[in-house]
Amino acid sequence: MECRGKSCTHLISTYLECRGDVLKGADQNGDGLWGSVFENVEESRRLNPTLHPRTFKALTSLWKKINGDVNSWVGIYTEAKRKKWSDCNEKDVLTETREMWIKVHGPQFTLKHAWNVMKHDDKWADGIQMSGGSSKRSGLDEGASSKHLDGNKKVKSRRKAPTSNSPFPSSSEFTRRISLGEELLEY
Repeated sequence: MECRGKSCTHLISTYLECRGDVLKGADQNGDGLWGSVFENVEESRRLNPTLHPRTFKALTSLWKKINGDVNSWVGIYTEAKRKKWSDCNEKDVLTETREMWIKVHGPQFTLKHAWNVMKHDDKWADGIQMSGGSSKRSGLDEGASSKHLDGNKKVKSRRKAPTSNSPFPSSSEFTRRISLGEELLEY
């Protein structure tokens, strides 16, 4: 099962949109989430027949492949960033990541387009800033240890709140762009 082009990018965008649904939030179960994803993908496919039809099982299987490979890529990318040297830039880190990927997984990483969409979400962010050092306490203030930290649901709801500057298109925006024949990937 391959992940290429508009249908792959649309699946990722739809998943991210449904997962971040503020009304359903963190309380939705997997079946509810995937039911929403499947409905949105099917609606988009009805509006744009060039998208490949997929069964519910095919969608979830494709997502497992995408998610697993992108998670592995993020782990290797994070490790490559930790190894950075003094005159290292993003291109150098990506080259090192590709080399490390081939040593571990064999063939080339073929889901860069998926990672380019997913890396803007906290779940797939590497957590390391290129310009700064890596310190466990770098994000805390001096007196932060005495402050009460927010609960998991509160943090998730803040993260899932809709923003107008989201780096990936919503499924409705995706459908609109396809119907107008606009370019989808911007990187």
